[in-house]
Amino acid sequence: MKILFFTFSFLFFISTVKAGSVDGRAILCKSSKQIDQDNPWRGYFFEKGQVFSLHIHGYDTIKLKLGNYSYGGGTKYIVWGRYRQTLDRKTLKLNDATCSLSSKDKIKTFLNQIITRAKIENKL
Repeated sequence: MKILFFTFSFLFFISTVKAGSVDGRAILCKSSKQIDQDNPWRGYFFEKGQVFSLHIHGYDTIKLKLGNYSYGGGTKYIVWGRYRQTLDRKTLKLNDATCSLSSKDKIKTFLNQIITRAKIENKL
């Protein structure tokens, strides 16, 4: 019985450590899809085993919870979401987007600068 308890405790510890290794990290991505050209920028950040996105909608920055992340290919990829978004950890390619390391605050600042420019440029 003790062996079973220690085995499950050890397995729980390993999965907990593995799940949070990218927590606190963030990426800023630019989509290459033609449909996203009006606003190709989107930020992603990782907290407590979950992925969140930051993007522009109108004149607002929207935060969406995308769900839990997991690893694929050993630890080569980070995968999340209903449509299995796949981030290559070495190249920082996210499906069709090119990404760079960032922080949640830097992403918010960058997106707010885009919103400010749009407000100035729009005449109506």
